[in-house]
Amino acid sequence: MPGSRERRVRWTALAIIAANVALVVALSLFVRSVHHGPPSLMRFFVFASAFALVGAMPMRLDFSEHHVSFTLTDAVVVIGFFYLGPLWLALTATAGELAPCVMKRLPPLKSVFNLSSRAAGGITAGATFVALNAGRGLGPASWFPAIAGAICWGVLNILPVAAILATAEERRYEQTLSRLIPTTAATTLLGASLGLLVAELLRDGALYAILALPVVLGVWLTNRDATHQRDEHLRVGRLYEATARTAAIHSHLDILAVVANEARSLLTGTAAICCIRDETGRWTGRTSRSTGTGGTRSSDVESILNCAGHDYGNAKSVAVPELFRGLAPDADELVVARSPQGSPAELIVAVFRSSADGRVTASGLGETLSAFAAHGAVIASNVRLLSKVEQSLASQLEANKRKDEFVATVSHELRTPLTVLLGAAQTLLRLDDRVSPGERDRLLHTAVKQGQRLQLLIEDVLLVAAAEHGNLATEMTTVIAARFAEDLLADLPDDLRLRVHLGNTPVDAAFVSDRHRLHQIVMNLVGNAGKYAPEGPIEIVISSSDDEVSIGVVDHGPGIPASDRERVFDRFIQLDQTSTRSQGGTGLGLFICRKLASQLGAALELRATDGGGCTFTVTLPRVSLRRLNDQELAENRPSPTSTDGLLRRPNELMRRPASVLAPAASQP
Repeated sequence: MPGSRERRVRWTALAIIAANVALVVALSLFVRSVHHGPPSLMRFFVFASAFALVGAMPMRLDFSEHHVSFTLTDAVVVIGFFYLGPLWLALTATAGELAPCVMKRLPPLKSVFNLSSRAAGGITAGATFVALNAGRGLGPASWFPAIAGAICWGVLNILPVAAILATAEERRYEQTLSRLIPTTAATTLLGASLGLLVAELLRDGALYAILALPVVLGVWLTNRDATHQRDEHLRVGRLYEATARTAAIHSHLDILAVVANEARSLLTGTAAICCIRDETGRWTGRTSRSTGTGGTRSSDVESILNCAGHDYGNAKSVAVPELFRGLAPDADELVVARSPQGSPAELIVAVFRSSADGRVTASGLGETLSAFAAHGAVIASNVRLLSKVEQSLASQLEANKRKDEFVATVSHELRTPLTVLLGAAQTLLRLDDRVSPGERDRLLHTAVKQGQRLQLLIEDVLLVAAAEHGNLATEMTTVIAARFAEDLLADLPDDLRLRVHLGNTPVDAAFVSDRHRLHQIVMNLVGNAGKYAPEGPIEIVISSSDDEVSIGVVDHGPGIPASDRERVFDRFIQLDQTSTRSQGGTGLGLFICRKLASQLGAALELRATDGGGCTFTVTLPRVSLRRLNDQELAENRPSPTSTDGLLRRPNELMRRPASVLAPAASQP
């Protein structure tokens, strides 16, 4: 966790500081006998200024979340071997490091760490030179001791840094050190050689040292370019690792978080934001910091979009807007990259970091971020496609499962009435005249009833097929709500008539619909309520507003969980799929009702009844009664009591056996 990692870094730094202090104290006792009095104030100031000046020209090597700066202070150290004692060399090196710590406003712990490392490195390098040089002055014999002392300076400075870096980035120490050794070795050897050259020139006169300035400048530039190349090599390696990690992501939100986190590591930033435009055109984002990842405010996303502009496929560096001061208080540079135009997904990555002049252009950080943004856009698109494929596969598997269950259910529903029908017919054939007239009539009525049940089941299946292909025929007319309610009550079967209560119906409410299809929907809903709410009243509530007329069927049964209230309108859905369920059915009833409602331009919704149960509501657009002509008025007269004709078809639907009515609509 980030908190525990910061504690480990803090304790590691304190341990290194303590070790440096102990080393300085121990070596101070060793070198106190060396005859080197205090230098003049001018010499002390010159060497301290040289350390500060050379330290102000760093060559930076970036890691995942941190960076290491290399300087040519080795040259100043080597010169100091011949003009300062070990103890005063350590003091001037520490004084030279103090100025950058104050100017950069480094945290106290980091400042103490840097100062102690300089002191330990200076006194160790000086003691090594004194021990190996044995009082010899300048000359070829002193070159090896000087280089050995410079190596001690480099080692004493890089080993603690590698320890802190490995702890901070949770890497193996030897892996971190191996990345630092090439640049450290090159800097140390070049610095030592330059220091010896300047020292030899100073021996012949201070003005001769001026001749070394072009060489020093050329070596510094060459070494800086070499460091940048090494830095670029490490960055390409991190880019490869980052692309490999992001390629394994399968979640949309995860890809944004991972891209932001990897971008922050690539540019050694303090924070990063990754934004993407979804398929609806809305921008969303995720933020990455050392403490973890999280969501991004819409105002932050809008600001990132403004910073990115329309510069597709390129990166730009801008000043950090004031809006982000709370997110990245130490950052003064915002690097923004937008995916190339025509990418499969539109993505923007923004990294907050501490700037170095010319760093973005010179080191290729912008190009690296642009390449990673293009890769992130491809991965995000792949994640979307994968999500769609997985959803489609899951939908197909679910549909196949429902079809299998439907085939099993329909087979059972067909077999039951068919068995009864065949049994009645076979009984009549076998017994013939031995069957009494009353028993014959009973068997014939049973056969007819079960034949009608088979017919209605087949009609449901055909109706589903017609609804799926949009082949349902409808005849739209204006319907008066009050007369429609009278038809509903007249068509109720005997076993439901006593339980159904009709509320007050607005006398002036009318709507446009197919009377017979709507009748079928509502009667099916009533039968469904009677089936799954076997006790309690069933209410039919017709209400109207200025624009709509609503027909509600209310029961007080066990109800349906909120998570299943949309699912029950799918094909072949029965909430109780066990072979021992208490109610039969094909799982098509509510699917047919919603399909019919959609065909009529109506809405069929389900909500929970107060106190328990389900309320199905059909909502239709309202029209004025003044629009009705004579034919429509005739059609809205109360329907005859005969069960013949198309208008009575819903009555037949209600009188079919309970097992072929709607699916488990109110079943918990």
